[in-house]
Amino acid sequence: MRIAFIANNRSPRLFRRNPSFVYRCENVAAWLAEQGHQVTLCHLRHAPDPRELDAAVFHRPRASLVLRWVLWRYRQQGVATLVDFDDLVFDETRVRHSPAIRNRVLPLPIQWRLFRLHRRAMGWFDRVTVSTAPLADAVRQLYPGKSVTVLANAVHWSWRQDPGLLPRPRTHPRVIAYMPGTRSHDGDFAGVAPDLGRFLRDHPDTLLKITGPLNFTLDASPSQVVHEERVDFREYPRRFAGVWVNLAPLEASPFNTCKSGLKAMEAGFMGVPTLYSNNPDMDRFQTAGAVPVADGDWYDALVCLRDPAIHEALTTGLRERVLTLADVADHGEGLLALLTGTPAGGHTWGP
Repeated sequence: MRIAFIANNRSPRLFRRNPSFVYRCENVAAWLAEQGHQVTLCHLRHAPDPRELDAAVFHRPRASLVLRWVLWRYRQQGVATLVDFDDLVFDETRVRHSPAIRNRVLPLPIQWRLFRLHRRAMGWFDRVTVSTAPLADAVRQLYPGKSVTVLANAVHWSWRQDPGLLPRPRTHPRVIAYMPGTRSHDGDFAGVAPDLGRFLRDHPDTLLKITGPLNFTLDASPSQVVHEERVDFREYPRRFAGVWVNLAPLEASPFNTCKSGLKAMEAGFMGVPTLYSNNPDMDRFQTAGAVPVADGDWYDALVCLRDPAIHEALTTGLRERVLTLADVADHGEGLLALLTGTPAGGHTWGP
């Protein structure tokens, strides 16, 4: 098949740097190319001629005259189309739960308008794909009759092709990793900071490494905290080298309920267990290194992992267990099934 993955973020030059596009489009496109399909990654402003395509996946589009025109042309030529969302960014009634609002990254009116444009764009498509089951429920609440399919995020194809990305032995000091990635996790980290500071004070053989933008205060020795800038996606997996445990705290909110369990998946692929909260998709990885901290007691959860037997049980064969739950082939086969209307891989796909 000839398939285009079409971004709609603000900068046509930078769409390949968007983490969401990397996982929802670039990843599955790489797998499809390995299977012999012809794939195109582009921005809406550079959408291919419909005569060059069999199908098009529109990633997080916003309603616009350009989108309407491109869709009309594609449908006139019989190009199969669907829309993909991986965050709760299409329901303006829940905009106040957006991390961008809770962390004061964007003004409310701007974020409200973006959500509304996403919702309107979604209404122009017959088929929707999303990354999690709660997100699918959110779509069905807005569009009860629409076909919605969950295609879960998967380990990036490039990681699996890199022989240098192997889990590395953990050495002292014990390293705790927190990787926010974007500028909207200040509130998430604030919930774990008191327990984390106490744990660092009580265990001087422990080091906290933060990678990515974060405004925080932590009652711990500065020598135990390393804060580094966000890194390129190609460098990101190497940040797990020597890490003892990964943290993925999330505030309780409708937005975070719909988020993908990427943090547990990424760390698990690199042989690192994850302590997490408030995310059903991470619940899927409880058999693959993810440990819920349901009662908010991060201190005791960290203490528990100091037991070598418990830590070894979590990490033995962890990469293989992650891949059984997050294989990009499942995403690719599901997508092909939707675009061609035929079942694939022995699964049942559809609404």
